[in-house]
Amino acid sequence: MKHESITGHTKNYVHQVWLASLGTVGILQKEGGRLFSELVEEGKSVEARSKATQAKRHANVGSLVETVIATKETYQKKIEAQLKDWDAQLDQLTAKAKKAKAEARIKIQGEIDSLQSKRTALQNQLDQ
Repeated sequence: MKHESITGHTKNYVHQVWLASLGTVGILQKEGGRLFSELVEEGKSVEARSKATQAKRHANVGSLVETVIATKETYQKKIEAQLKDWDAQLDQLTAKAKKAKAEARIKIQGEIDSLQSKRTALQNQLDQ
Protein backbone atom coordinates (compact mmCIF):
# COMPACT_ATOMS: atom_id res chain seq x y z
CA MET A 1 0.00 0.00 0.00
CA LYS A 2 2.79 2.39 0.86
CA HIS A 3 4.52 1.49 -2.41
CA GLU A 4 1.35 2.27 -4.36
CA SER A 5 1.06 5.63 -2.60
CA ILE A 6 4.63 6.62 -3.53
CA THR A 7 4.08 5.47 -7.11
CA GLY A 8 0.85 7.48 -7.28
CA HIS A 9 2.58 10.61 -5.98
CA THR A 10 5.44 10.13 -8.44
CA LYS A 11 3.03 9.68 -11.35
CA ASN A 12 1.13 12.77 -10.25
CA TYR A 13 4.37 14.79 -9.96
CA VAL A 14 5.62 13.59 -13.35
CA HIS A 15 2.26 14.55 -14.86
CA GLN A 16 2.52 18.04 -13.33
CA VAL A 17 6.03 18.46 -14.74
CA TRP A 18 4.69 17.35 -18.15
CA LEU A 19 1.84 19.88 -17.90
CA ALA A 20 4.29 22.63 -16.91
CA SER A 21 6.42 21.80 -19.95
CA LEU A 22 3.37 21.97 -22.20
CA GLY A 23 2.40 25.27 -20.59
CA THR A 24 5.89 26.64 -21.28
CA VAL A 25 5.64 25.64 -24.93
CA GLY A 26 2.20 27.26 -25.19
CA ILE A 27 3.38 30.52 -23.62
CA LEU A 28 6.45 30.59 -25.84
CA GLN A 29 4.26 30.10 -28.88
CA LYS A 30 1.98 32.96 -27.85
CA GLU A 31 4.71 35.32 -26.62
CA GLY A 32 7.51 34.26 -28.99
CA GLY A 33 6.57 36.69 -31.77
CA ARG A 34 6.26 39.60 -29.38
CA LEU A 35 9.49 38.71 -27.60
CA PHE A 36 11.32 38.35 -30.92
CA SER A 37 10.11 41.79 -32.03
CA GLU A 38 11.27 43.34 -28.73
CA LEU A 39 14.69 41.70 -29.13
CA VAL A 40 15.00 43.04 -32.69
CA GLU A 41 14.12 46.58 -31.52
CA GLU A 42 16.63 46.36 -28.67
CA GLY A 43 19.25 45.13 -31.14
CA LYS A 44 18.58 48.14 -33.38
CA SER A 45 19.01 50.46 -30.40
CA VAL A 46 22.31 48.84 -29.37
CA GLU A 47 23.57 48.99 -32.97
CA ALA A 48 22.70 52.70 -33.25
CA ARG A 49 24.50 53.51 -29.99
CA SER A 50 27.51 51.53 -31.13
CA LYS A 51 27.67 53.37 -34.47
CA ALA A 52 27.38 56.74 -32.72
CA THR A 53 30.19 55.84 -30.32
CA GLN A 54 32.35 54.61 -33.19
CA ALA A 55 31.79 57.81 -35.17
CA LYS A 56 32.71 59.90 -32.13
CA ARG A 57 35.92 57.91 -31.59
CA HIS A 58 36.79 58.27 -35.26
CA ALA A 59 36.35 62.04 -35.06
CA ASN A 60 38.56 62.20 -31.95
CA VAL A 61 41.31 60.18 -33.66
CA GLY A 62 41.18 62.50 -36.69
CA SER A 63 41.57 65.53 -34.44
CA LEU A 64 44.48 63.92 -32.60
CA VAL A 65 46.24 63.10 -35.87
CA GLU A 66 45.86 66.71 -37.05
CA THR A 67 47.31 67.97 -33.75
CA VAL A 68 50.27 65.60 -33.97
CA ILE A 69 50.99 66.61 -37.58
CA ALA A 70 50.77 70.33 -36.72
CA THR A 71 53.06 69.85 -33.71
CA LYS A 72 55.56 67.91 -35.80
CA GLU A 73 55.59 70.60 -38.50
CA THR A 74 56.07 73.34 -35.91
CA TYR A 75 58.93 71.42 -34.32
CA GLN A 76 60.59 70.82 -37.70
CA LYS A 77 60.36 74.52 -38.61
CA LYS A 78 61.88 75.46 -35.26
CA ILE A 79 64.78 73.04 -35.76
CA GLU A 80 65.32 74.20 -39.36
CA ALA A 81 65.46 77.82 -38.15
CA GLN A 82 67.99 76.84 -35.47
CA LEU A 83 70.09 75.04 -38.10
CA LYS A 84 70.09 78.15 -40.34
CA ASP A 85 71.12 80.32 -37.39
CA TRP A 86 73.98 77.96 -36.54
CA ASP A 87 75.07 77.88 -40.19
CA ALA A 88 75.28 81.67 -40.16
CA GLN A 89 77.27 81.61 -36.89
CA LEU A 90 79.62 78.99 -38.34
CA ASP A 91 80.22 81.14 -41.41
CA GLN A 92 81.01 84.17 -39.23
CA LEU A 93 83.34 82.21 -36.98
CA THR A 94 85.10 80.64 -39.96
CA ALA A 95 85.64 84.11 -41.45
CA LYS A 96 87.01 85.38 -38.11
CA ALA A 97 89.26 82.35 -37.80
CA LYS A 98 90.83 83.06 -41.18
CA LYS A 99 91.67 86.62 -40.11
CA ALA A 100 92.73 85.87 -36.54
CA LYS A 101 96.19 85.10 -35.23
CA ALA A 102 97.23 81.55 -34.36
CA GLU A 103 96.17 81.69 -30.68
CA ALA A 104 92.78 83.15 -31.48
CA ARG A 105 92.33 80.62 -34.28
CA ILE A 106 92.60 77.74 -31.79
CA LYS A 107 89.92 79.30 -29.59
CA ILE A 108 87.63 80.07 -32.52
CA GLN A 109 88.19 76.60 -33.99
CA GLY A 110 87.08 75.09 -30.65
CA GLU A 111 83.87 77.12 -30.84
CA ILE A 112 83.38 76.06 -34.46
CA ASP A 113 83.87 72.39 -33.57
CA SER A 114 81.40 72.64 -30.68
CA LEU A 115 78.80 74.38 -32.80
CA GLN A 116 79.24 71.89 -35.66
CA SER A 117 78.80 69.01 -33.24
CA LYS A 118 75.55 70.50 -31.92
CA ARG A 119 74.35 71.16 -35.47
CA THR A 120 75.10 67.58 -36.56
CA ALA A 121 73.24 66.17 -33.55
CA LEU A 122 70.23 68.39 -34.24
CA GLN A 123 70.26 67.54 -37.95
CA ASN A 124 70.29 63.82 -37.05
CA GLN A 125 67.34 64.36 -34.72
CA LEU A 126 65.44 66.20 -37.44
CA ASP A 127 66.18 63.43 -39.96
CA GLN A 128 64.72 60.87 -37.58
